[in-house]
Amino acid sequence: MRICIIDDEHISRTIIDATLKRRDSYTVEAFSSASRAITRCKEITFDLILVDYQMPEMNGIECISHIRQLHTYLHVPVIMLTADVDRDVRLAAIQAGATDFPNKPFDPEELRIRAKNLLSLREAQLALIDRAKTLDVEV
Repeated sequence: MRICIIDDEHISRTIIDATLKRRDSYTVEAFSSASRAITRCKEITFDLILVDYQMPEMNGIECISHIRQLHTYLHVPVIMLTADVDRDVRLAAIQAGATDFPNKPFDPEELRIRAKNLLSLREAQLALIDRAKTLDVEV
């Protein structure tokens, strides 16, 4: 499973990467720039995206909106990490397409488990898509 981390802070990217790779062998790509991450998302489809809310170029909500416009990302889970506890930010994140939004600073084990659960759902979703294609060919 492929994971995309988008966070302008190097230490945050490093901690998230180490947290996700600690027990599970995921392929992780990390980006300090939302625009570079969006460009990469146009090239491949990640199975999970983790995005910071507060970034200089564009915030996490804007980033999620751009990613959700890509047809291959309509159902990819997105975790928005935020230190902002403002209700309006959370609602805007949900409206933009965030699946989950743990607060910063986050508990590494909790983040790992949340990511693992969302990736399990993603695997099931991909299996259903493959099964539907197989049945379509058989019919």
